Amino acid sequence: MGLTHRFFADDVLFSSHGSQESVMHIMNSIARFSNWSGLTPSIHKSNSYLCNCDSDFTTWFDSLLIPRGNLPIRFLGVPLITTQLCVNDCMPLINKITNRLSSWTSLLLSLAERTLLIKSVICALEAFWCNHFLLPGTIHANIQSLLTKFLWRGNINHKGGAKISWQTVCLPREEGGLGLRNMCEWNKAQIICHLLKIVTNSTTLWASWVNKTVLKGKHFWTTKIPSDCSWIWRKVLKLRPLTMQFVSFRIGNGESISLWFDPWWQNTCLASTMSSPIISQCGLHHCDKLNAIIYNGEWLLPRANPRSHHLDPMLVHWLSNFEPPTLHAGPDLLLWNGIDAAKAKTWDIRDSIRFKAEMVPWHTGVWHKLCVNRYAHHQWVSYHERLQNLARLHRFGLVESQQCFLCICSRETDSHIFLHCSYNNWILRSLMSPLDIVIHGESWNSFITYLIHLPDKTKSILALCCAQIFCYHIWRERNARAHDSGVFGPRKLLTGIYKDFIARLNSSAWFSKVLDSRPDFIHCISL
Repeated sequence: MGLTHRFFADDVLFSSHGSQESVMHIMNSIARFSNWSGLTPSIHKSNSYLCNCDSDFTTWFDSLLIPRGNLPIRFLGVPLITTQLCVNDCMPLINKITNRLSSWTSLLLSLAERTLLIKSVICALEAFWCNHFLLPGTIHANIQSLLTKFLWRGNINHKGGAKISWQTVCLPREEGGLGLRNMCEWNKAQIICHLLKIVTNSTTLWASWVNKTVLKGKHFWTTKIPSDCSWIWRKVLKLRPLTMQFVSFRIGNGESISLWFDPWWQNTCLASTMSSPIISQCGLHHCDKLNAIIYNGEWLLPRANPRSHHLDPMLVHWLSNFEPPTLHAGPDLLLWNGIDAAKAKTWDIRDSIRFKAEMVPWHTGVWHKLCVNRYAHHQWVSYHERLQNLARLHRFGLVESQQCFLCICSRETDSHIFLHCSYNNWILRSLMSPLDIVIHGESWNSFITYLIHLPDKTKSILALCCAQIFCYHIWRERNARAHDSGVFGPRKLLTGIYKDFIARLNSSAWFSKVLDSRPDFIHCISL
């Protein structure tokens, strides 16, 4: 490819033949650059790496006094290795994540704050490595274990305590999760993104090198996995079946799509090798493009050679079940799940291959315009029925009594604490009465569903915000009584809920616009 050097900031990698002439050409070029710019290389910070060089050249090269280094080394934060990536190679990543999580242990962070740190910091650290390597499953499992402990316990040294599975946590909010990345799926998506650059003939350095040096004119979709290929190339080729499930072709002039070796028909390639019987039995050449069977904008399928006594099964299936794809004007285009593959982002690819769950009807009751992260995450846990109330603890045999800590007269469940408890009922009615909302429903979740479907959407959002803050404060009051710490009492509790509610309204640009069009809601901030 004529590639001689790679730049990143103040680091440069030079490539040279193992000859004195080639090395001296590089040294003279560096000397000319130094004379022109005044910048000289730091020899004591530099390293050289020799491979397959004879003893005479090695002796001469050592006279240049450039320190010799040994692989593997780290460049741009990731290891440069010649063998398969193993667990020991990934230990710098594990150690870096462990140090970050340990430094946050003493901060007494809430669930919402820990979620934000994982999403914005830890996932970015892992994603950088995932963009270069397909990490071993053990590494993903170890990192997931650390993140689970930190998310639910705030301390990576404490075991257990996970209330909701990691798979659910990584779902989008609309599907009942927190929207964290499942890094195993994200890793595959990033490698597939590189794969698409190969098949779309991207001008990126790696894709150009693969097409020129590795494939050497072979067809990517049907080339066999060589026994002597690198481990990362083997991993890329093994992702082809998954990729074929989501790629399709927008057929234009048919000049860039291989008739036999591209998955343009039913996501399959008609031929697996250059000598496939289907090619010879059709009387066509293996180099033919799709335009060989398109004439004047119409499909013109070949006929099977009548001299062939045993027709290839793929040929029979193709000719008998052919449903002509739509032809378009212009050049051919490779699509990823309906999107131009050259423009497909990692997020689009990950969204296609990830595990999907059913949409949950209550997500708008948690993540609305006035939601506060701390309160929303607490309500999210309650929707999954994972709050540690006495009824749940009794079911696991951890406590004997199920008597409510607040009213001391009924069985403690989520619905009882937040909806039916006599201690809290007065507080909830005081909150909802200014909005003309009547409290009813058999369970707390059904009451929130009722608020979600109120005809007046503005009133619905205000009521949901109020209920979310109420849910958090009541649970905190319940825990204070359970652990014999300071309690507030109903009136002081109501005052605290009002203050948080009014503070949220005053900080909301959306509510300011609501007051301009509906001044009747001014009473919400003057309660």
